[in-house]
Amino acid sequence: MVRSIAFFYSYYEAATMLSDAQRLRFYDAITEYSFAAVVPDFSDDVTLRLAWSLVLPNLQKSIDNYENGKKGGRPRKSQGEPE
Repeated sequence: MVRSIAFFYSYYEAATMLSDAQRLRFYDAITEYSFAAVVPDFSDDVTLRLAWSLVLPNLQKSIDNYENGKKGGRPRKSQGEPE
Protein backbone atom coordinates (compact mmCIF):
# COMPACT_ATOMS: atom_id res chain seq x y z
CA MET A 1 0.00 0.00 0.00
CA VAL A 2 1.37 3.38 -0.99
CA ARG A 3 1.06 6.57 1.03
CA SER A 4 0.85 8.96 -1.93
CA ILE A 5 0.39 8.92 -5.69
CA ALA A 6 1.13 11.24 -8.56
CA PHE A 7 -2.14 12.57 -9.95
CA PHE A 8 -1.44 13.71 -13.48
CA TYR A 9 -3.24 16.47 -15.32
CA SER A 10 -4.18 13.90 -17.96
CA TYR A 11 -6.30 12.08 -15.35
CA TYR A 12 -8.19 15.28 -14.63
CA GLU A 13 -8.51 16.09 -18.30
CA ALA A 14 -9.96 12.65 -19.05
CA ALA A 15 -12.30 12.86 -16.07
CA THR A 16 -13.79 16.15 -17.28
CA MET A 17 -15.19 14.24 -20.27
CA LEU A 18 -17.11 11.85 -18.02
CA SER A 19 -20.53 12.25 -16.46
CA ASP A 20 -20.64 13.09 -12.76
CA ALA A 21 -21.38 9.47 -11.84
CA GLN A 22 -18.60 8.14 -14.07
CA ARG A 23 -16.14 10.71 -12.75
CA LEU A 24 -16.83 9.69 -9.16
CA ARG A 25 -16.33 6.00 -10.02
CA PHE A 26 -13.12 6.89 -11.90
CA TYR A 27 -11.65 8.93 -9.04
CA ASP A 28 -12.69 6.28 -6.51
CA ALA A 29 -11.03 3.61 -8.64
CA ILE A 30 -7.76 5.55 -8.77
CA THR A 31 -7.61 6.01 -5.01
CA GLU A 32 -8.85 2.53 -4.09
CA TYR A 33 -6.39 0.87 -6.47
CA SER A 34 -3.49 3.01 -5.26
CA PHE A 35 -4.14 2.88 -1.53
CA ALA A 36 -5.94 -0.43 -1.01
CA ALA A 37 -5.04 -2.53 -4.10
CA VAL A 38 -8.72 -2.82 -5.06
CA VAL A 39 -9.10 -3.53 -8.79
CA PRO A 40 -12.20 -1.80 -10.16
CA ASP A 41 -14.88 -3.63 -12.13
CA PHE A 42 -15.84 -1.50 -15.09
CA SER A 43 -17.41 -4.36 -17.05
CA ASP A 44 -20.65 -2.37 -17.27
CA ASP A 45 -19.10 0.80 -18.75
CA VAL A 46 -16.88 0.78 -21.84
CA THR A 47 -15.93 4.45 -21.36
CA LEU A 48 -14.57 3.80 -17.87
CA ARG A 49 -12.76 0.67 -19.10
CA LEU A 50 -11.05 2.79 -21.74
CA ALA A 51 -10.10 5.56 -19.28
CA TRP A 52 -8.85 2.98 -16.77
CA SER A 53 -6.71 1.20 -19.35
CA LEU A 54 -4.91 4.49 -20.02
CA VAL A 55 -4.39 5.38 -16.35
CA LEU A 56 -3.42 1.95 -15.02
CA PRO A 57 0.18 1.82 -16.37
CA ASN A 58 1.01 5.15 -14.68
CA LEU A 59 -0.58 4.07 -11.41
CA GLN A 60 1.28 0.77 -11.44
CA LYS A 61 4.57 2.54 -12.19
CA SER A 62 3.99 4.89 -9.24
CA ILE A 63 3.26 1.93 -6.96
CA ASP A 64 6.34 0.06 -8.22
CA ASN A 65 8.54 3.13 -7.64
CA TYR A 66 7.20 3.47 -4.11
CA GLU A 67 7.83 -0.20 -3.33
CA ASN A 68 11.35 -0.04 -4.78
CA GLY A 69 12.07 3.10 -2.78
CA LYS A 70 11.16 1.26 0.42
CA LYS A 71 13.95 -1.20 -0.42
CA GLY A 72 16.49 1.62 -0.39
CA GLY A 73 16.50 2.60 -4.04
CA ARG A 74 19.39 2.15 -6.41
CA PRO A 75 22.70 1.20 -4.79
CA ARG A 76 25.28 3.98 -4.57
CA LYS A 77 28.01 4.01 -7.16
CA SER A 78 31.48 3.09 -6.00
CA GLN A 79 34.40 5.52 -6.29
CA GLY A 80 35.66 5.82 -9.84
CA GLU A 81 32.60 4.23 -11.40
CA PRO A 82 31.42 6.23 -14.41
CA GLU A 83 28.09 7.99 -14.11
